[in-house]
Amino acid sequence: MSNNQKLFFVLILIPLIIPLVFVFNTDFLIPAGFVLGVDGVVVSRNLYVIFILYLITKVIFQFTGSKKD
Repeated sequence: MSNNQKLFFVLILIPLIIPLVFVFNTDFLIPAGFVLGVDGVVVSRNLYVIFILYLITKVIFQFTGSKKD
């Protein structure tokens, strides 16, 4: 694995971890005083899931498109 590929995976994995934390711990998504704002939590979780799927497809395309040296 070349240095460019290692850098690519590091730059993809860091943004992948942050949305995973927000999806599984929704306390971060609800500000104080807005505990009844459930619709916003549902929308934001869906956006995070879409972003996670996008990053996973980027990693898959990087694996399948890379040439072996």
